[in-house]
Amino acid sequence: MKIKHKKIISLLLGFVLAVSFSACGSQKNSSESSEGSSEGSLEEIVRVEDTRTLNDFEYTRLNLSGADDLGRVFLPADEENKELYVGMFFFLTLGAHADHTGIYDVNKITNGGKNLDNFYYTDDASSPVGAAHFWGEPVWGYYQSNDEWVIRRQIEMLTMAGIDFFVFDTTNGVLYDDTVALILQILEEYRSQGWDVPQFMYYIATNDKECIEHVYDLYYKDGKYKELWFAPEGKPMITQMYSTMWDETDERESAIEDTFDIRYRQWPTESFLRLGLPWVEFSYPQPIHTDFISVSCAQHTATKFSETTNNRGKGYDYSKMANDSSLVDEGPNYQAQWDRAISGEHSEMIKYVLCTQWNEWVATKFLDNDGKAFMVDNFNAEYSRDMEPCYDGFGDNYYMQTIENLRRFKYSEGVHYLHDLHTIDISDFGEAQWSEVENSYRDFTGEAVKRDHAAFDSSFNYVNDTNRNDIESISVCHDDTYAYFRITTLKNITSYVSGDQGWMNVYIGTDSGTDNLFGYEYVLNKSVEGNKTSLCRRVSGKWEKISDGDIYVKENVMQIRVKLSDLGLNQENYTFTFKVTDNVSKEEDILSYYNSGDAAPIGRLSYTYGY
Repeated sequence: MKIKHKKIISLLLGFVLAVSFSACGSQKNSSESSEGSSEGSLEEIVRVEDTRTLNDFEYTRLNLSGADDLGRVFLPADEENKELYVGMFFFLTLGAHADHTGIYDVNKITNGGKNLDNFYYTDDASSPVGAAHFWGEPVWGYYQSNDEWVIRRQIEMLTMAGIDFFVFDTTNGVLYDDTVALILQILEEYRSQGWDVPQFMYYIATNDKECIEHVYDLYYKDGKYKELWFAPEGKPMITQMYSTMWDETDERESAIEDTFDIRYRQWPTESFLRLGLPWVEFSYPQPIHTDFISVSCAQHTATKFSETTNNRGKGYDYSKMANDSSLVDEGPNYQAQWDRAISGEHSEMIKYVLCTQWNEWVATKFLDNDGKAFMVDNFNAEYSRDMEPCYDGFGDNYYMQTIENLRRFKYSEGVHYLHDLHTIDISDFGEAQWSEVENSYRDFTGEAVKRDHAAFDSSFNYVNDTNRNDIESISVCHDDTYAYFRITTLKNITSYVSGDQGWMNVYIGTDSGTDNLFGYEYVLNKSVEGNKTSLCRRVSGKWEKISDGDIYVKENVMQIRVKLSDLGLNQENYTFTFKVTDNVSKEEDILSYYNSGDAAPIGRLSYTYGY
C-alpha cells in the first residue's frame, strides 16, 4: 500500500504507527500492491530478546530503511529467505562500440520530449543517424561501463538493495572481458570483506557455443571466482540457445555441458520454453518458466521503443490497458509485474525473479524506409527499461521501488528487539566499552576515491575529487540520558575547518515533525568548537542550532554523544533513523548522496536504530 508519509515511520512514546507496508510483508505472502493507502493504527510495542546470530554486514542490510520521493516506505526486516533469489539484468556496453562516438541525449535533443521531431527528422551533428543515443543523463554522467568509480557505486547500491545475482547481457556475442574482469575483481574485494555481494551469470545467445567456451576457459574451468558464481543448485547458471547441442563424446564439450546449469534464451516473441530464462515478457501476467519469472519496468512490445503508441512504458496502467505519462515516477507497470511475481497465480512456484534492467542507457539511432529515425531498446525516461538513477524524470524511485518489492518477495517483517542500556565515555577510545554493544552498521569502503575516467565517447574525462573521509562503520547505543555514536573511517579523519558545514554530518530522523530533509529532522556537526558539536533542527527548511553535543576525534575514530531529550526521545522511546555523510556536494539534492563525497548508507537509504 502506498504510504503518504514523506519520512520513515518510527516509534513514538512506546507505541508504533503500525501500517501494512508493501516493503515489509512476510516472505512471499503479501497480496497487497503498493497502490493503495492506509491510515494506520496505534499498537503497543512488545520488545523481545534478539537471539539471531548476525555479522555486521547482515545486521546492516536487515536494518536499512527508506522512503522514496513519493513517500513509499520500507522498514527493517527480520530474516531473509535464502531459497529465493532476485537478479538484475546488467549491461556492460557503454563506450565499447564503434557507434559510441559522441554524447547525444534524446531528452535534451527533444527539449524534454516537447519537440520529438528534433529526433525523428534530424540527421546532423546534433543527432546523427548511426550513432548511439542516451535516453537521458545517468546520475554519474555519461559514463563508460569500465569506469571503476561507477562500478564500485553500482555494486554498493545493488548489494544494499539485496540483489542476489547479476545477469550479464552478452546476447549479441560480445563478452566485454575487460569490463567483466574489473567487475569481478571489485565484487571479490567486497565479498572478502564480508559483504553478501551479487553473484554473476552470463546471458548468452548469439554464437552461444563459442561464447560459452570462452567464458568457461576464463572463469569456470579452473574455478576462478568460484565464490561469485551464481550456482544455487550447485552448478553455475548460464543461458544458451534451445537448439544448441553439446557433443558428449567430445571430452571438452562434455566437460562444459556438465559444468553448467543450462537455461535457454527466452525471447519475448518466441514460443514458451519450460526451462527458458526470460529477460522480458510481452505477455501479462508474465508466465512462469518452471521457477523463473521476468519483472520488467517497461516493455517494447512494438519493437521500436521510439514508436511510443504501441509500447508499454513505465507509466503503463494495466487496469486501463493504457500508458499514462503522469505515472512514470510512480512505476505502475513495474509494480504490477512485481505483484504478479509475489501474489499472482502459482506464484508459490517462483524461485527466481529477474529484474529488467539496470543500466543499458543507449541505443543506436536508425532510419526507417520513410525517412523517420527510430530507436529499438530505449527512447526516453518513460520508454526505457533502465532503473539506475537519473537526472531526467524518475530520479532514484525505481531503485527504491526495487528494494520495497524485493523485501516483500523474500524478507520477513521486522521484529522489535530489546536494546540494552550502555553508558560510554566518549573521551576513551578503547574498544572494550563497546564490546557489549549490538552489531555495528557497516558502509562500503573504497568507493570514496577520486574519479578521473573518460566519458562515454572519450572526448573528456569525468573528474570528481569530493572524496575525503571514507566512512567504514557506525556503532550506536543509548542509556537513560544520551545516544552515543562511534564512527570509524578507512583513514584518519580530516580536521574540522571552521565554516565547513559538510564535515562528517550525522543526520537523525525521529518522525517528530513534517519539517525535515529526506526524513531527517536533526543533524550533528554543522559546526564544531573544541569538544562541542552543534545539534541543529530543521526549521522552515533550514538548520537551526538548538543545543550542543559532545565530540572527540582520534585518528580514524569519532565518538559523539547527544542528549536523547534534545532529540525528543528518552530511554524507552529511542528509535531513530540516521545517516553519516562527508563532503556531499549538494545537501538538498538527493542524487548528490549517490555521486559525491561519502554517504553511509548510500543515497536515500537510512540505518535504523532501536526498531
